[in-house]
Amino acid sequence: MVADTNSRIKKYLQDTFNIRNIMEEVPVRAPSSELTTWILAPWSLESISMNCRLPVKEVTRILESVPQVEIATQDRGANKISVVRWLGSEPFSYQAVSSLPRPGRKIRDFINLHIYNYLVGRTGTVSSPVKLEDALFDLKNSVMLPDDFMPDYLMGNLEGEDIPPSDHVMENLQPFSDRTDVYCYFEPSHKGSGSLAYLFAASPETGMVNDNKEIEKIIGDSFRSLPRDPDYEHFELSRYMKTILFNIQRYSSGELRRPLPPPHIIESMKRKGIIAETNGKYSVSEGISAEHLEGMLETEKKAAKALSARWLESMAEPA
Repeated sequence: MVADTNSRIKKYLQDTFNIRNIMEEVPVRAPSSELTTWILAPWSLESISMNCRLPVKEVTRILESVPQVEIATQDRGANKISVVRWLGSEPFSYQAVSSLPRPGRKIRDFINLHIYNYLVGRTGTVSSPVKLEDALFDLKNSVMLPDDFMPDYLMGNLEGEDIPPSDHVMENLQPFSDRTDVYCYFEPSHKGSGSLAYLFAASPETGMVNDNKEIEKIIGDSFRSLPRDPDYEHFELSRYMKTILFNIQRYSSGELRRPLPPPHIIESMKRKGIIAETNGKYSVSEGISAEHLEGMLETEKKAAKALSARWLESMAEPA
């Protein structure tokens, strides 16, 4: 256990050595009256503690025994931050004894691997942590994947509604089992749990990285097969119901505007009593209030979320 603890810290120092001096004041994405900026510092004790999933006291104790390392306190405005400094003339080096890791075969494993590959590619250009939204934008655009089918440990941080615990994010984001290769930097949040803001990838060992085009085909082919699942209709319904609800709340109009939903969604909404047809036009059924529609929408969203969770845990077919 002690050896494992030591190796986690030393692997982190080696993997992040080229970004050790970064100490940047970053705006909070959702500022509150108390919180407008935070400090991105990969070699702060807090960052090392978070990424190694160890208490700060334990990290400090181990680092104090590492040659050519010192811990210093720096003032950053009204805040003090404890950072690790490297005093050696050569880069910090640590060779872990491990076999070449292999990624899992679930859809979410391929999503994690796509993000990892993107980070590795960015690191080769600019050695600095990458914004979470940049990594997600690349993935969603490459696969045309709706937000509803992205893992909650990613979208919860981006949307800021249901921010997952940081240890849950760290554990679930790793592309390879039993080791950490994607490092996370969390901005403080007025909601309590830190919100994932930046990512950084360890340099890959030979043979670790797949071609992202192959990964995109695996994810894309699997997603495009989902409309054959009967539960996919819940997702489609939720999208169109959001638009109807928006029009009611914004324009006080319950009439469906063009382009109309596909015929099978029209029929489904008619069966559920959401809309009615009059003289070839469709509008929200009489007696359906915005509040009632909101409740029905939540039911469809929950069913769509269950489908998404099931899909993310499904085994992927080889490309």
